[in-house]
Amino acid sequence: MDIVKEFLKRGILISPELKVKINPEEVEEIAAKFDKKNLVLTEEHYLFLRGGKVKVLKEYKKGPEIKRIDNFVDFYNKRFEFLRGLLKEKLGTEKITSINKLSRGNATVIGMVREIKDNGFVIEDSSGSIFCMSEERVLEDDVLAVRGRVEKNTLIEEKIFFPDIPLNRKTNFAEDDTFVYFTDNFTEKPSRVTYIFTFKIDPQNVENLNAWVITKKENIQKGPKRVCLNLPSLVEVNGVKVFMFEENLNEIGKKLGETDEKKIITALLKRRHLLPNVFRENDPYLLKEIPDIIFTRGKESFFLNYKGVSVISVSKGGFLVNLKTREIYDKGDSV
Repeated sequence: MDIVKEFLKRGILISPELKVKINPEEVEEIAAKFDKKNLVLTEEHYLFLRGGKVKVLKEYKKGPEIKRIDNFVDFYNKRFEFLRGLLKEKLGTEKITSINKLSRGNATVIGMVREIKDNGFVIEDSSGSIFCMSEERVLEDDVLAVRGRVEKNTLIEEKIFFPDIPLNRKTNFAEDDTFVYFTDNFTEKPSRVTYIFTFKIDPQNVENLNAWVITKKENIQKGPKRVCLNLPSLVEVNGVKVFMFEENLNEIGKKLGETDEKKIITALLKRRHLLPNVFRENDPYLLKEIPDIIFTRGKESFFLNYKGVSVISVSKGGFLVNLKTREIYDKGDSV
């Protein structure tokens, strides 16, 4: 089939590079979707028209923080049991001892940090609590495993294990080149982009835009190729899962003794929780499902890779990502 002639029959000109990219089976679908007000079907139009749907996997509504004691107990129990399960899986066959059964000698416990002290912390499980002597920086409510030596009602820490991201997890990629633009404030779309994730957008910029727009619900109204979300949310784009959230991490940074946002995010990923000091219904920042990309904004723009999870933080400008290769580019880079 001559692709060029098939489109000409339908009154559409195509750019030269598309002759080898469009499958004959796609001609009818692409031609039906194409707005003939555009003079030529370009590669950018093609990528947009064949783009897959955005699937909203989880959308969290920000309600009031939990305040009732009985709700707190249920909240903590659910978080503890989930993270305890991850730690037990991580430790494999290693024996875990309940705190009330600890005796002199070597032991490993799993518990939640109840109190921070100068030279360590108090850790507890459902059976009791014990002081753990440690130089590790931990947070109240951290769920972790401690391997150490028990002496005089004190667990002297030798190694701490966090729930963390497993090294052997499957990393997802799009089957085809799919370019996504992650930006703080969308003003101009780079070429070849099929999806835009943004925290702020002028509604006028959405008109006649050949791209899906995924943004906060208050920015624009629903419409074709628009996904308006309550944050945080987990969405899937061509098989790649993106967790989008917007929160100030300064308080957590102070508790961790860190000002570097890259180190703060890394520390939180180790804990499998992006906001452990917030108590909202359903614990929305607890990473039960590991995303492929985490998108947020902060004081500076950066990206990092942590055990297969790409973290993108924007302050000004943005980054392009090819979901097929998971390569990340500055907006001005050639792709």
